[in-house]
Amino acid sequence: MVAEVVGGNLYERLRREHRFYCMGKKPSGLKAACEYLEAILAGVKVTQREVAEKYGVTTVTVRNRYREIVLSLIHI
Repeated sequence: MVAEVVGGNLYERLRREHRFYCMGKKPSGLKAACEYLEAILAGVKVTQREVAEKYGVTTVTVRNRYREIVLSLIHI
């Protein structure tokens, strides 16, 4: 999946540039949300459930981390 490659890059960027954001967050939840966001941006159809199952997190986690990432990127 295209989102796997790009999503990993977004996760690494957030981890490097926004350490305050990543502190206290479960890496699998952040990675799932990054992959979900990148899939949306790439036009790849993927559900929160598919991504959540892949990373072993809940859809609520994916949704919450996704919102947090989007909000943090808006404030850059």
